[in-house]
Amino acid sequence: MSLTSLMVYVDAHEAANERIELAGALADRFDAMLIGMSALALRPPVVVDGVPVDGVLMQAEIKNIKAKLAEKGNWFRAIAAGGRRRLEWRAALDLPTETLARECRSADIVVIGREAGRGDVYCALDPAGVILIVGRPALVVPPKVKSLSAERVVVGWKDTREARRAVYDALPLLRKAARVLVMESSRRARRAPLRSRSAMWCTISSDTRSVPTPGWSPWKMDQARNSSSGQRRMKAPTCSSPVHMDIAVSASGCSAV
Repeated sequence: MSLTSLMVYVDAHEAANERIELAGALADRFDAMLIGMSALALRPPVVVDGVPVDGVLMQAEIKNIKAKLAEKGNWFRAIAAGGRRRLEWRAALDLPTETLARECRSADIVVIGREAGRGDVYCALDPAGVILIVGRPALVVPPKVKSLSAERVVVGWKDTREARRAVYDALPLLRKAARVLVMESSRRARRAPLRSRSAMWCTISSDTRSVPTPGWSPWKMDQARNSSSGQRRMKAPTCSSPVHMDIAVSASGCSAV
């Protein structure tokens, strides 16, 4: 199992160079195609008795949107053209979140920003909405992060359908990781080792171990971020020192922490 195509969303009104560089490096690591995607929707015109008040302004707005998307496409190619990676650019006059959900059918993984846009559904992507409807694994990248070593991965594990699916989707990254730390929240003693209960874990050749943590929720990973040091830390209750990780995997998707 590998990644053959990777789609990164490009905000039409923001210059997220770091996210493009991260997505490009990840595509090079798997020799995958890098697909840039952006969308802007036309706002509904004022209609009186079924007739637009000013059709000329509407046509001018369509022209401006197309020019903006074309400019963003050139900007994307200028940043992502390095190396020998294969590139593709897609743009649409449609709602960003719905467009990405439709176009990501041709990608194995989607890279999006962690921060929500302007709150305007016509020009901004909704990261939470994307995770819920795209039907593809999503790598959520915080602002100003431009590299991802993916050497150390922490998995928020609970033996449920959602968690098993999230780990399965993350297998290409897990197999390349040097260390995979499985954080499992459980108040009961485990009946059998994690590897023996699921054949999926046997395909991960890195140093995988499970840490039972009673009362700890694997989805509250944002509480472990340490912004002051510039490096993210996850404080494992059963460990004597903080654990430094590059990616957090949970049922809600992957996050470059």
